[in-house]
Amino acid sequence: MSKRTISGKSAIVGIGATEFSKRSGRSEMRLAVEAVLAACADAGIDP
Repeated sequence: MSKRTISGKSAIVGIGATEFSKRSGRSEMRLAVEAVLAACADAGIDP
C-alpha cells in the first residue's frame, strides 16, 4: 500500500465568503480578497 501525502500540494484549511450583491460597490478583485482573508482567519493562519 502506498502512503498518500499532501506535501507540495494545496489543501483547503478554511472557508470564507462575501455578500452576494450586484450593488455592493466593490470590484470582483476586492470581493475575492475579502473572501481569501476570511478563509485565512477561519483557518487561523496569516495571509
